[in-house]
Amino acid sequence: DAPHIVHPPALMSHSRIRVFLPGTGGQPLDYSCLLRSMADAAAVVPAGPVIGLSYAWLPVSDAGRNQLCSARYANSSAATAACLVAQHEDGLFGGPGLSSEDGTPLWPATLSSDAVAGRLLALLRHLASTSPAG
Repeated sequence: DAPHIVHPPALMSHSRIRVFLPGTGGQPLDYSCLLRSMADAAAVVPAGPVIGLSYAWLPVSDAGRNQLCSARYANSSAATAACLVAQHEDGLFGGPGLSSEDGTPLWPATLSSDAVAGRLLALLRHLASTSPAG
C-alpha cells in the first residue's frame, strides 16, 4: 500500500482540488514530479491541493482484465462490457468482486474504505481536521 501525496498550491483556492489516480500497478510516488508541477501551476491559476491518491487496484493488467471478462462472457459483448463496468465500480466504490463459473475469482472483493471514493473521503476529512485553513 503506497502513501498518498498531497501538495498544497502556491496560491490556495478552495474552489477545487485536483485528484490524480495512478494507473494499475502505479503509485503516487511514481508521479511525484508531475504532481509537484501541477501544484506549482497554481501560482498562475489558483486552485486547491493536488492529491496523488493511492487506492486498491485489480492485481492484473487492463488487458488481462479484458481477457478475463471476455472469457467469462464469451457469447455476449453486453455481458463482457457489464463485467468491465462492475470491476471499475468495485475499484471506485468497493464491491464484492467477481468469480468465474467454477468459483475462481476474476478479481477480489474491494472494501469501500480501500476504494477510490472511500480513500479520498478519508483523506479529505483528515486534511480538513489538520489544515490550519480548515
